[in-house]
Amino acid sequence: MYLEPEVVEELEQGRMISAIKVLRAQRTIGLKEAKMLIEEYLAQNPYLKVQKTKMSFEPIFLLVIIFIVYALYRILFLSQ
Repeated sequence: MYLEPEVVEELEQGRMISAIKVLRAQRTIGLKEAKMLIEEYLAQNPYLKVQKTKMSFEPIFLLVIIFIVYALYRILFLSQ
C-alpha cells in the first residue's frame, strides 16, 4: 500500500491524527476512509508505533508520585 511521504512522516513521528488530516487533504477523502487507510498501512508496517490519543498520562503520573513523596517527607521528617 502506498501513502504519501508527508503522511508516512507524520506516522513515523507518532502522530496518527495529523497523518489522517494530511491524507484527507491530499486525497480529498472522508474521515472514515482516511482512518481505514492509515490503520491498514499500520497493520502492514508494525514497526510504526503511533500515539492514538493527544494526551499522554506519563506527566500526570510523575506529578502524582512527586506529590506523594513530598507528602511523606513532610509527615515523616517535618512533623517532629
